[in-house]
Amino acid sequence: YHLLATNDGNYFLIGYSQSYGGGDADVFLLKIDPSGNMIWQKTYGGFGNDFGQDIISTNDGNYVIVGWSNSGTSSTDANLIKIDPSGNVIWNKLIGGSAGDYGHSVKQCSDGGYIILGHTFSYGINGEAYLIKTDGNGDVAWTKIFGGAGFDEGSYIVINDDNSFTFLVRDSSSAGKDIDVRIIKTDASGNEIFSKSYGGSQKDTPKMIQPTSDGGYIGAAISRSFGWINPDMWI
Repeated sequence: YHLLATNDGNYFLIGYSQSYGGGDADVFLLKIDPSGNMIWQKTYGGFGNDFGQDIISTNDGNYVIVGWSNSGTSSTDANLIKIDPSGNVIWNKLIGGSAGDYGHSVKQCSDGGYIILGHTFSYGINGEAYLIKTDGNGDVAWTKIFGGAGFDEGSYIVINDDNSFTFLVRDSSSAGKDIDVRIIKTDASGNEIFSKSYGGSQKDTPKMIQPTSDGGYIGAAISRSFGWINPDMWI
């Protein structure tokens, strides 16, 4: 699901595997050199399903993986794993309530903690975008949910220069629409500054957002509303 340049000039790839590990699916981390040759691989997880969605480098020279797991409790939880450069686990945290909770995107904040974006069925109505702030040890400081009557899934988050957050939501709550791209900006405490939706009458699915040099943002998505009949890349 994600590729990251490592501090030593190689690359990490994060996803999941049913070929390796001890559970049904396990978080799968591969380290490759610049020519694509395997250096090593690791799996993380228990008896159930464990998925890796995103990986970042941390300010202390280590790495953090986000995804979800149902190996530790009776329900699915967002999963935050900190590892050293050799892939050894430093700590492993499960975050969520009594239903399903999922982590999709993670960044490290200026205070050394982490901001996680995903979705939750434990809180809200029919699935809400889920914003989780943790401290540097991965323990929850606060959570926020965003969404309406439909299913709303957080896709990708960035941290702005003023420590505010901007993130993408796969929005199916807008009246009269199918799926829209929603961009939400909050302050550093997760309080909403603005929420805007973009799309047409059919499915428009967000993938990634980045700040631009003029202070705006550029979002990448897949659109069925615009272009040809089959889905097109949409910026």
